[in-house]
Formats: sequence, structure tokens, C-alpha cells
Amino acid sequence: MTTTNKQHPIKGLLAVAGIGLLAVGCSTHTPFVDYSDRSIYASDNTGNIPYVEVGPVTGSAYGYAWNDCSALIKEVLDEARTTAREHAANGMIGVRWRNHAEGTWHETPRCTTRWGWFAAAGVGGLHPWVKIAQFEGRLVYADGDALDKVRSGKVDFREALEAEHQAEMQRKREQRLAREAEEQRKREAKEQRQREEAEGAEAEAAESND
Repeated sequence: MTTTNKQHPIKGLLAVAGIGLLAVGCSTHTPFVDYSDRSIYASDNTGNIPYVEVGPVTGSAYGYAWNDCSALIKEVLDEARTTAREHAANGMIGVRWRNHAEGTWHETPRCTTRWGWFAAAGVGGLHPWVKIAQFEGRLVYADGDALDKVRSGKVDFREALEAEHQAEMQRKREQRLAREAEEQRKREAKEQRQREEAEGAEAEAAESND
């Protein structure tokens, strides 16, 4: 069961690129992706929830050099989720990501930009296979009720964090407004003193003239 994108290399590209492709350089990014939104577990268990393995799954997505890595990773995961549903699976475990810059596998998401395509006088640099996100894992069917309970707990926790964040933001707004009100009060008091001093000075000048 493999998910792939539908981009196809141009025939004869290697012949055109020639020796320029020997100067291959790569850079790898590790963007954050919320696994819980896609029923994915990087470890070899689903949070101690009973499950049965369905089978292996792999996937890859390619993009232009300027494409966002997070978007590529989400694309390949969404395709993998579709594959999971086709095979009656509701989760993935043992998910690993390929670091094409080092030829290694990692549990955290990886997206590699293969700058070597630009070495060939820009021949391949503007085509949609410069950036790649690739993963492998195992499809599983886990206890749906248990998964729902865990997910609802995560939603409750997220809502609690959001409420806490909103309360903190409100507290900071109130503190800011209080500071601004106090500064305004001090400015008005200062202006009032200055007016009174000016009026006193004018009164003294008038008396001296009399």
C-alpha cells in the first residue's frame, strides 16, 4: 500500500543535466504536524490502546523548491489516511520520516530540499521534484471507543488551555488599560498643576503692577 503524488520527471532529464548533478546539496526541515488530527502515532503503540496491525504503508510527496514543507507533509499524510480507510484501518504506528540529506530515518517529520537540481544550470530547479517528504509506517485498527475517549480528552485539554490563554490575555489587557489610565491621570494632574502655577504667576504679576 503506497501513496505517491502524480508528478512525473521529464524523460531525458539526466542526460540534459549531465555532470552538474554530481554537485548535489540538500537541506532538511522539521516542521510541526499535529499527529492527533490524523490518527498517527510515531511510537510502536497507540497509547496502550488495543489494536491489530493491518499492513505497511509508505508515502511521498514532491514539490517545488518554494513549496512549504508543512504543506507537503500534510499532503502525504492525508493521502496515507485515505489509504488507511480503504483498508479498514483507523490509525498508523511506527511512523518514520526519510532524511534525504543524510539517508537516515527519524520519528519527527522531515522534508528535504535537494538543491543539487540547481547545479545543472537550473535545468531541474524549477520542476516539482526538488523538495520531497517521504515516510513509512504500519496501518492498524485500534479500539474505536478508546480512541474516541483519548481524543475527546485532548479536545477538553486544548479547550482548557485556550480558556487559560484567553484569561491571561484579558488580564494583560486590563493591566495595560489600568496603566494607561494611571498615566493619563498623572498627565492631567501635571497639566492641572501647570495651569494653576501659570494662573498664580499671572495673578502675582498683576498685583505687582498695581
